[in-house]
Order: sequence, then structure tokens, then C-alpha cells
Amino acid sequence: MKTKVMGMFALLVIALSVAGFAYAHWSDMVTIDGTAEMGSLTFGFTKIVASWDSEDYNQYPPEKHVAEGVCTLSEPEIDVHSNKTVYKLLTFTITGGYPQYWAINKFTLDNAGTIPVKIQRVTIILPPNFTAVESTVYPSAMWEIYDDRTPAQLVLNLWLYKQPLDWGFTPPDWGEAPPWEFPGPFGDQFGVRALKGNQIEPCNELLTEVCVDIKQPAEMCHTYTFSIEIEAIQWNKYTDP
Repeated sequence: MKTKVMGMFALLVIALSVAGFAYAHWSDMVTIDGTAEMGSLTFGFTKIVASWDSEDYNQYPPEKHVAEGVCTLSEPEIDVHSNKTVYKLLTFTITGGYPQYWAINKFTLDNAGTIPVKIQRVTIILPPNFTAVESTVYPSAMWEIYDDRTPAQLVLNLWLYKQPLDWGFTPPDWGEAPPWEFPGPFGDQFGVRALKGNQIEPCNELLTEVCVDIKQPAEMCHTYTFSIEIEAIQWNKYTDP
């Protein structure tokens, strides 16, 4: 009898040991899935809003309209969040121009991404044998374009500026005038209207103009063309050298 009791006790101990071993290895697990979605930085030109020139401004009769200055946009990019398209390159072409002729195109610069941006740099892209010299009077707002072919001569002035805040529609209508006729130092009481340093919030745009006026040494019967690239960076990475 004692032997049977001892045997049953031994079996119970073994059974409990096995049960304890099994219990010790039971487990459960919770899984957490996370997604980190990065912001987007997509900036560029979006549309040409309007265009006019000295022949319109001076109200010449239609038969006197011989020149034309127009902008086109190229190199599209689509933002992954807003699905909005911007263009990385603006090209200005003047045909049939002559000394004292000027042309203006109004366009928009858009922040199609989700991160605020600041305009860091403007680059003027010219054909071979032409050079752009930034103005010391209107830095980042006006460039002198030289034809370097024997000898180098000033042929164009290029103005690039945001629309002044005080442009109205009562005489004189500065919205239709060339920049050298604006009141104040350049544009209005707010000062120089250079693009560099301007901040554009997501889903916002900056109304901008480019103006070109032809100088006396310009070549007759010549088509002048150039392109503009504008670089914007994340707002807190902006530097002002």
C-alpha cells in the first residue's frame, strides 16, 4: 500500500512539473503598426496670369503692334500630397523687339507641398555669349543682360519682382506700368520687391512679374530668349548671405 501511495505521489509530482513547464512557456503578443508620413516640398511656377507691353501701354493702333514678349512654362512636377502640378522653368521670348520696347508677364509662384518655403535663389539662364550682371541698386530684383560678342554691350534689362501691395486700379494704374515708373524706391512704400527671402505657406501662391526692356545696342531682327529658375527651400533652412 505504501508503495502504491509513493508511486501515485511521484506521478502527481511529475504531472505538476509538466504542467508547470507548459504554463511557464505560454505567452501572448501585441503588435503595434506605425506609419511615419513625411512632408513634401514642391515649389514652382503655376500659371501665366497676364501679359502686356509698351505697345499696349501706349495704346498704339493695332497696325503698330510689331513686337511680342511672352512666357512659357516647362518641366512639370506633381506634388504627392496635393496632386498639384508646378513647373520648374519659365522661359521668356521677345520677338520683333526694338530699343525702348518693354514687355511684362505676370505669373504665380506656388507652394504645392506641405512645408513652408522661402525663396533662396534666382538663376538667369542665358544662351551662349550672353551674361547677366545683378544690379547693385536693386539686388535680386534687376539684372543687366550683356551680349558678349565683340564688344560686350548692354542689350536688355531684366526685372523680377513680386507685385507691390499698393497697386490699385485708379490713375495712375501702376498695375499696367513698367517698374521704373512705380512710386517710391521700387514699387511702393514697402521698399524693394525682390523675391529672395519671401516665405510662401503650403497651398499659397506669390503673384510675381517679370519685365524686360530693350536697350539701344540690341541687335535688329533678333529673337531674345532666356529662362528663369527660382529655388525655394524649407523655411527654417533659409540663409541670407
